[in-house]
Amino acid sequence: MTQILELDENLKLVPVQNSELEKNQIVWLNGYNQSEYFHDRLAIFEIEKSNYGKYYRTVNIDKPAAIRRLESYGIEPAANIRGIGIYYNPGEFATDEEIKHGLEMVEVFEQEQKELEIKRSEEKKRIKTETLNKFSHLKKTSNEESSRITATKNIRQELKEKFPGIKFSVKSSTFAGGDDININWTDGATVEEIETITNKYQEGHFDGMNDCYDYSDDPFTKLFGGAKYVSANRTLTTERYIETAKKLGYDITINERFEFTGCTYEEKEMIQRETWKTSYYQLPETKEETKKETKQEPAETLENGISIKQNLEKNGIEIFFPSKPSQSVLTLLKSNGWRWSNFNKLWYNRNNETNLEFAKGLQNV
Repeated sequence: MTQILELDENLKLVPVQNSELEKNQIVWLNGYNQSEYFHDRLAIFEIEKSNYGKYYRTVNIDKPAAIRRLESYGIEPAANIRGIGIYYNPGEFATDEEIKHGLEMVEVFEQEQKELEIKRSEEKKRIKTETLNKFSHLKKTSNEESSRITATKNIRQELKEKFPGIKFSVKSSTFAGGDDININWTDGATVEEIETITNKYQEGHFDGMNDCYDYSDDPFTKLFGGAKYVSANRTLTTERYIETAKKLGYDITINERFEFTGCTYEEKEMIQRETWKTSYYQLPETKEETKKETKQEPAETLENGISIKQNLEKNGIEIFFPSKPSQSVLTLLKSNGWRWSNFNKLWYNRNNETNLEFAKGLQNV
């Protein structure tokens, strides 16, 4: 017969005592002798013998529950409580009526579990159908390619439809024990805006407490692909930080090593936080929109050929250069929050006194 050993108080291996319990004996699971860890009472209603020892089949006599099969090894008297384990009080027995009632509750429990399983199955089918209908425009998983590749293609499609004009890099890779998808872009939408699309492609999350990965029951990744990890990574240009700093009243410069001058460390942290929270995404103008007649003040042409227009409909100021400006002028425009419209071939900004004064000051450039 196989012998089971344990460490005693002197850290020596000794045989685990094989409990000799009788039918109807009540046992329970206890945790560190604290009431919140006390579990329901189980009564032995059948004893099985095998080459590996005895097994006790027990029934819960307090509530509907499944039958539990316990090994005789390690069940100890309550006087020996020393932690989490199964214990019993000698002489504490359940009546035949209590065991009969417990077995009747087992039938109730099993029936409830069957009904619950049917409801779960129906709910899964409903959710699957709704998911298929909601995302019918996406590519479905198949045996022709991995789930990761399908997810990568679907993410590209969704981002292109939701955020036209932003250039995304969507790449996937595999590694020992899993795979991932990484989305990268510059300026544009915030990470939170992008994650409203990409988060559903992650198959679960890592549980640091138990050091394991928990997979989600959501059918989406099984239908439209997914990866173990999906990350959205946004890069912000120097001009965005300078733009935010100006709005907050700071005149800063940033060198090629991303070192800020003109503000304290705490102010730098604040500028970075505010910049990351800001969405710089704007829907690109369509040809139909540009054909619409817009309300504008007459253009003012400076002596050096630069034209300035006030677009009253869009509450903006537009600057037209007769030729491509020098690099120093381009840097000056960007650092003051001006944006380039490639479609209209102009620089634009919000209409206010500061920006109008800046535009007229280009006379001296």
